[in-house]
Amino acid sequence: MKQPIIILVAVAILVLGGYLAWSQSQTDTVSPEGMIAEDNQVQNQEAEQKLENEEWVWLYTELQDGERVTAPEGGQFVISFDSETGRVTSRTDCNSLAGIFSANGEVLSMGEFISTKMYCEGSMEGVYAEQLTLVNSFIIEGEMLRLMLDRDYGVMVFKKISS
Repeated sequence: MKQPIIILVAVAILVLGGYLAWSQSQTDTVSPEGMIAEDNQVQNQEAEQKLENEEWVWLYTELQDGERVTAPEGGQFVISFDSETGRVTSRTDCNSLAGIFSANGEVLSMGEFISTKMYCEGSMEGVYAEQLTLVNSFIIEGEMLRLMLDRDYGVMVFKKISS
């Protein structure tokens, strides 16, 4: 009777020892999920670096209902992001805007905009500024910046200005 119990205890100890050795080896290696998470973090940092310290010209906004709001010709609507100060600045067809921004991965928020107050007949500045306050995320694809608007309202599309 004692012999089967001893064998059972010995097997349990071997199994436990094997499990502990296996679990220790798992902490010494990087899992595929860990590699993916680390890769995504690097991509997010690269995306933030691409967003910042660049100038982007507004081309159009594609609204949820299919309507396209096209920026006036001439590349007058230009936006830039300064990570050191947390400030976003923009020139429009009439005035200049400035505000604050925060980027975390692809999540982007902007607000507290102030503006010069010159009146310009037919300016699209009001539409543009309103859309900027609705931005909640961004995607950079090559030379294109897409600012996603809250509640899937639409997408503002910008092109990087060549340095």
